[in-house]
Amino acid sequence: MPMRITGMASSGLDIDKIVTDLMRAEKLPAQKLYQKKQTLIWSRDEYRNVNKTLSQLTNAADKLRFSSNFSKLGASSSNESVVSATVKSGAKAASYSIQVNKLATSATLIGDELPVGTKFDETILANGTITVSNGTTDKNIELGSKTVKSVLNEINNSGLGVRASYDTKNNRITFVSETMGEKSEIKLTGDTAVLGFSSGVINKGDNAEVLVNGQSVSIASNSLDLDGVSLTLKGVSSSPVVVNVSKDISAVKNTIMEFVNLYNDTIDKLRSKSSESLFRDYKPLTDEEKSGMTDKQIELWESKAKSGLLRNDGIIEETIYSLRNALAQGLETSGAFKSLSDVGINFKSFMDGGISELGKLKVDEAKLEQAIKDHPDDIVTLFTQSPVADKTNPKDRFAQTGFADRIYQTLQNQSSKISKKIGNGTNSEAVDNSYYGNLLKDLNSKILSMDDRLERVETRYYKQFTAMEKAIQKLNSQGSWLSQQMG
Repeated sequence: MPMRITGMASSGLDIDKIVTDLMRAEKLPAQKLYQKKQTLIWSRDEYRNVNKTLSQLTNAADKLRFSSNFSKLGASSSNESVVSATVKSGAKAASYSIQVNKLATSATLIGDELPVGTKFDETILANGTITVSNGTTDKNIELGSKTVKSVLNEINNSGLGVRASYDTKNNRITFVSETMGEKSEIKLTGDTAVLGFSSGVINKGDNAEVLVNGQSVSIASNSLDLDGVSLTLKGVSSSPVVVNVSKDISAVKNTIMEFVNLYNDTIDKLRSKSSESLFRDYKPLTDEEKSGMTDKQIELWESKAKSGLLRNDGIIEETIYSLRNALAQGLETSGAFKSLSDVGINFKSFMDGGISELGKLKVDEAKLEQAIKDHPDDIVTLFTQSPVADKTNPKDRFAQTGFADRIYQTLQNQSSKISKKIGNGTNSEAVDNSYYGNLLKDLNSKILSMDDRLERVETRYYKQFTAMEKAIQKLNSQGSWLSQQMG
């Protein structure tokens, strides 16, 4: 670090200011290197954001590459108020006739209105004992010195599986078993009158009685699993309810629609980045420049400095073209559908919204849904077909590849090109084997050399001014001596 000259110099000059001004001109080449490095770092971040955008579309295309994602099943009921159905893992396409003759119930006891003046959480009960039973386990509860509320809490916490509640509107107590069916039971004995019940009162639940494809089934709940299909019984029916388990057309259509929407969003983002305005006069700010600006001014300046860093970028333009080509070229297949337009997916024209909409997709949802319904296997083929041509013939293999796999491969290739250019890490200043990593390595080396040179130059300036000051001091001393001699 060069020695500073403090205090008033013999020459009367502000040496520090002079050196600072001289160094300002010397530092201009170094500042350009720092600005170039910052621009490189920002460009790397921009590419990384592009790769994130491509990754999202890659994941969407991946869902369409495999036939398993087209075989989702859905269940429908001809009378949802009686039986509802949902599909679980392992379900198979099937049809069931369900007639509900009786719903399963829980054991329930509803007491008489409590004596006038009884307050749920205030009235202290007289001495006595009640026994609550669930059919297999009994619980004795002392009533004395307790309120109705504390007695009910004790029942609820007893582990019997009996829920006790208080009806504030009708001033009654209700007991409901947490289990259902014939084994569900509640019995009260003892001094139960104080709670509004007769001693020895008992109630049992009922099993549900169901006809499944004509076969009588008795179950202790209102739910039933049939080969991966979960049925929920909601009401009694006088005639059978038909439950169909079949391919979920809506799920398949929605998966395709999600891909189309994300594809359009990706094209928008890529075009926006490639056509972004470039402001050449806005360079990265130096620390000295930032010191004289507000945070808002710095933010606005840097937003312009970062704009257009990927304008007309070759990789982005190639990605847009490659994606369109992957969807535009017909599929060589024996299936019913040879192109996306066959199922209602077409490229937008100028009439669909102007130049900004060109290259994006539009969907005739009715046509797509009908295609899924009428030709489910051909829809799968359209997106998932694997090529049979030899790998030495890439053109034929591409023509035989399903559209989802085409998009997936295209995105993988383009993402790989970006990664090769900027590296795979998340550190924007990382020096690696990527193109940008090597550029940063070269810049860092030049900056280090430049900083060393600037330090040497500044030291030389201070040495020169120090020598000048010593010479002036010597002349001043000699002048003072002569003045004294001539005195």
